[in-house]
Amino acid sequence: MGLDSFWRSEEDPEQHVEVEFPWEPQLCGGIFSAHGCDSFRGKVYSSLVQEITGVSLYQEKIHNKVVKEMADKLDAMYVEVNALTSDLDLAEFGRDKQELRDLAMVFRTYADAGAALYGWW
Repeated sequence: MGLDSFWRSEEDPEQHVEVEFPWEPQLCGGIFSAHGCDSFRGKVYSSLVQEITGVSLYQEKIHNKVVKEMADKLDAMYVEVNALTSDLDLAEFGRDKQELRDLAMVFRTYADAGAALYGWW
């Protein structure tokens, strides 16, 4: 098993948060998780997200305030990586720029919608 990460209402983990994306995210999904829309396979991204944001995805709930801070850091790292001004080696994490772009977009979209991130493992 591993970690699946689900975007839900800050107040009610049973309530979905409706969002629209500018493009369809292509994050790794699992048996119980989607590919960025509503959820994603947190285990796959946990080390990369922790390296960039300093926050572990292995939590029952990450409050919206923290999700916003994480989104800011993911956005900034994507800009640095895309501009080749970062020394972060995405290949070390088994990820690429497309996945970092989608992670940043998903975190930003759900942060702005007021969602919290819930972990299940």
